[in-house]
Amino acid sequence: MQATFVPNFSRLSIKDRFCSRSLLSVVRLAFFLALTVGNSSVVNAALPPLSESALQNYARVIVVGTVESIEHKRNVREPGSIDLIYTLTINMTAVEKGTLPVQSKKIVAQGWQLEERSNGKVGPAGVNGLRDLKKGHTVRLFLFGKDEPFGILEPNGIEVLR
Repeated sequence: MQATFVPNFSRLSIKDRFCSRSLLSVVRLAFFLALTVGNSSVVNAALPPLSESALQNYARVIVVGTVESIEHKRNVREPGSIDLIYTLTINMTAVEKGTLPVQSKKIVAQGWQLEERSNGKVGPAGVNGLRDLKKGHTVRLFLFGKDEPFGILEPNGIEVLR
């Protein structure tokens, strides 16, 4: 008959019980991950442009039309982080994908663009090209949502045609 070793944990010190090297390594790793993953400024990054096929796939509605009006307002998310929220009214000439809940020649869409970010912060910058959009431009919009105002896909859900 072979003797089996059964450790007597009641005789071990607290250090011996809970501070083995492997346990300390796991605790250190968990602490590091909690710090880096929990901090949104570390894990957020600017979105790469979507391919034409991704835009077509992700958009619920695709419309072509002329920009009738552009309005924007400032939105302060936190001190030092300011976004510009753009609201576009478009006179539609074509609906290339999807159906609209209301049959109208006009559609309202919204998107945002970063105006200012706190030092050291990174993250998405919104919809490219909103600042340069002018009344009278003909655009193709790749939109999401079920009702107005529709959202513009980030980061390149606007295509200026002329």
